[in-house]
Amino acid sequence: MRVIALLLIVGIAFAQSPFPLIPIQEIQWVHPDSLRKADSLQAAGVAFNATNFPHWIEDSRYWHVPPLSATQYGDTFTVVGIVMNKPQMYALGNRYAVFIQDTSGGPWSGIIVLANDTTSSATQATGIQVLDTGMVVKIVGRVEEFPNASSTGYTELFTVIPDPRTGQIIPIEVLDWKLSRPEPVEVKISDFVRGNASAGGHRINFSNGEQWEDVYVVIKNVRVFNRSGVVGGRWTWWVADDSDNVMQVYDGSKYFRGGTGAFDPNWTPPPIGTKLEYIRGVIVGVGSGYAITPLYPGDVKILSYAPEINHAFTSPQKREPALPSSSDPVKVRAIVKVTDPEPGVTVDTVKLLYSVNY
Repeated sequence: MRVIALLLIVGIAFAQSPFPLIPIQEIQWVHPDSLRKADSLQAAGVAFNATNFPHWIEDSRYWHVPPLSATQYGDTFTVVGIVMNKPQMYALGNRYAVFIQDTSGGPWSGIIVLANDTTSSATQATGIQVLDTGMVVKIVGRVEEFPNASSTGYTELFTVIPDPRTGQIIPIEVLDWKLSRPEPVEVKISDFVRGNASAGGHRINFSNGEQWEDVYVVIKNVRVFNRSGVVGGRWTWWVADDSDNVMQVYDGSKYFRGGTGAFDPNWTPPPIGTKLEYIRGVIVGVGSGYAITPLYPGDVKILSYAPEINHAFTSPQKREPALPSSSDPVKVRAIVKVTDPEPGVTVDTVKLLYSVNY
């Protein structure tokens, strides 16, 4: 069924698009002066809010908002890019979402493409539901910013666009199908944030970070800094570098999400202190600034696990005697188990730390 659908898309999409073909980089590019202005507002201690920090500072030049325009609207273009994910594996409400990247790669080369539902005839007519990783596609989309009144949103293309000549939805054209995604660009956490974004008081690095929005990147040699479960089984977790710059990991992919709608509702992030050889993913905008979103299994490679300690100093632990005196002999015992299902995981070393007269 998928092959038939793809052939149909290719067969009906050869008509010339009425919307100009431009590179993704042209849509995403933001003037360096605007990004330096964004950086300077933080450096001056200006409150990070809509009043003091206008969201158009780092928006696409094709997204028009007051006071720069009378109304809020985005321009419509045709772009070509390579698909980075199947739409069904990315959780964005009841919508289809795919990241595409210019085949030349590099800064400003990524963008997210979405349809606002998964079932309507208009969405189905685009063919977005049958896209897959590695496809090179030509897409017509309208530029938008999400959230549309936020200084930490990100640029997107809304792809359910009717042809003004016929009224018919313009389908996505599949030009080629590569064997794999492009290699990620190596970046550092400090390219996106300075300080601890999980605690606040950090500075977002717009000048270096904005160019990698929606681009597939890799960050090497980091550790899990913090994690917390939220309502519905989802998790918020963070990674840090050796300088304690801390960046959020966003759970957009259903492979890296717990709770309802996830591929594994019981999924949890690695324990705090776990060392990662690398984490790969696309860069997205979140409330704290920038976050990395791993897409597929293999985008997170664990170098060494930190212990996950259960029942410390609580029931069903046994302490005999419960309140020892200086003359009582005390036994200290720890039970170490391998709980991770990943093949080949073994216990490397065990250290038991204790104190006397504390």
